[in-house]
Amino acid sequence: MTAEDDWREAWEGFIARARQRMERGAEEYGNQSFGADPDELVNEIEEELLDVVNWATILGIRLRRLEGRIEARLMVSVGEDT
Repeated sequence: MTAEDDWREAWEGFIARARQRMERGAEEYGNQSFGADPDELVNEIEEELLDVVNWATILGIRLRRLEGRIEARLMVSVGEDT
């Protein structure tokens, strides 16, 4: 499988999940969002984007910490070899 195939497969999976969420929302809430005030939808989108930023920040911090631990272990391993 090529990198191009990888992104295509990932994209199809992502779109399938988006479709499932839309269908689940329609079952749970009906078509309320289609009649909602646009300002309400903008506020909802802003809140969701803030969540994305916050989750990305948390993940970024965790990755930096993990990288630091890996680098520290590599430094110890290199130091032991000399």
